[in-house]
Parts: sequence; C-alpha cells; structure tokens
Amino acid sequence: MKSGTLATGLLVMTGAVTLHAAAETALIDLPRHVRSTIAAMKPKLHARFSELTHVTPNVSEAVLSMNATDWTPERKRKAAEATQAILAIPVSMVSPDNSSVYVPDGNGGRMTLNIDSAIKLIGHSSDHPGLDTLLNDAGIEKRPDDNDFASMQIETDNGAVVLQFTAVYQDNYGPPHSEGPITLEDVTVQNRRFEEGIGPFTGTLPLGLRLDMTQGEIIELLGEPTSSMEFLGGFFLTYDGLLPDLTMNIRLDLESQIIHFVRFMPVEISTD
Repeated sequence: MKSGTLATGLLVMTGAVTLHAAAETALIDLPRHVRSTIAAMKPKLHARFSELTHVTPNVSEAVLSMNATDWTPERKRKAAEATQAILAIPVSMVSPDNSSVYVPDGNGGRMTLNIDSAIKLIGHSSDHPGLDTLLNDAGIEKRPDDNDFASMQIETDNGAVVLQFTAVYQDNYGPPHSEGPITLEDVTVQNRRFEEGIGPFTGTLPLGLRLDMTQGEIIELLGEPTSSMEFLGGFFLTYDGLLPDLTMNIRLDLESQIIHFVRFMPVEISTD
C-alpha cells in the first residue's frame, strides 16, 4: 500500500461531494468497491451518527471524522466497530482530540495513542498519573518497569509508535519534570513503508506532519531546520523550538526523501 496514495483522499462532505484538485487523482486510484461502498452507505452512516462530519476513503479503508467531544474511549471503540460492520471495510475513526480507533476487520477496535498528549509527558516519570491516563485511553495494559529492560519501551500500533524510558535522564537532559524510577525520554513514530512488521500508524502527528511527506514538503510546512545532515544511512532534519523544550528529529529515506521516522525528545544539555 503506497503511503502517498493513502494520504491523498476523496473528501465526502455532509450533504455534498467536494473534490479538491489533488483528490481527483485519488478518486481514480481508489478501488471501485471502496468508492461504491462509501457512496452507498454514506446516508446510513449519517443517520446512525449525527456527529459524523466527513469521510475520507483511502485505498483500502475509510477514515471518518467525528465531531464528538465527550465520547469515552469505550464509546469510540463501539462506534468504530459499528461503522466497520456497516461498511465491511477497515475503518479509522478520528475524534477532535486527535485520538482515533482503527478497526481492520470487525474483530475489535484498536485505540490509537494520542501523540500530542504523549510528547507533553516527555521528561515526566513513569509514576506520573498522566501516563496512566494516556495508556488507558489507548487500551494499553503494559506499563514501564525499571526492573525489566524490555519494559523500558511501550509500543502501540504494532510497533509504529514507541515510547522510550530511561533511568539516566538527568545525565543528558537535566532534572526531569517529575520524580520517579524512570523517565519518558522520547516518542518515536515510524513509517511502516521502511520497517517490516509494524503499523500502520493510525494516529495524527503534530504540526501538520504526515509520514508520507518528503523533505521539500516538510521544509515548506515547517521552514528551514535548525540543522540537517546525512547520518547512518539516512538524512536527518532537526527542529528545535517548534514544540516547547523539545527537539524533533526527522529521518528521511535517502532514495525517496520520504519520512522514515519522527522522534520527539528533550533538548540535550549543552557540553560547550
């Protein structure tokens, strides 16, 4: 499945169909059964969910945006499962808080970890109550454990998202923001186009980023990076200051210049 095709969608607005210029190609690329399923079932979806604002069909799934600000994680999951049962194709349901639920085949929804909330916890300890809330909302039972090296990482989206914890945070970044045995060091979102056996990433990146973006598109969106360099078989764009007290490292695939991964981490202590 091509990331570029996934990112370009046909926007089906409530009560009317609006094709943007970039979407005309996507309409051609979409399999006929996806287009016909969305068109046929759109009235039923709107009748079932008044909160539905628009549907974006992709190559093999439908992305539904819901204007539901007070839904619990359980209600989101059940709504996504009900939608998948109507469409009979994989569904991603996105809420205003950027959380989403992905239902691949009707066998149960997978809550998406909220990346915006996760990066706000960088520098906080594993005992911080916000971490429990973040993981519970994403349906993740595993918790970081300083006595188990394997548990210093928490993964979601089948490894597309990785939360890395460390016991030596202060050595590299200064005092942590809260006390505890280990501290959240970084959050990484990986593109399954370049990593076998992971994903797909079903969440939303901050700052308008998408995993299918190229170097030129990133710079057009965010401006020139703080620094850039080729390193260990990839090309890195580093941005400081776009997010409070954080560095964002974007690794690009050398051949395609498409994002390989995005890593959010604290600003390191200067050794000058």
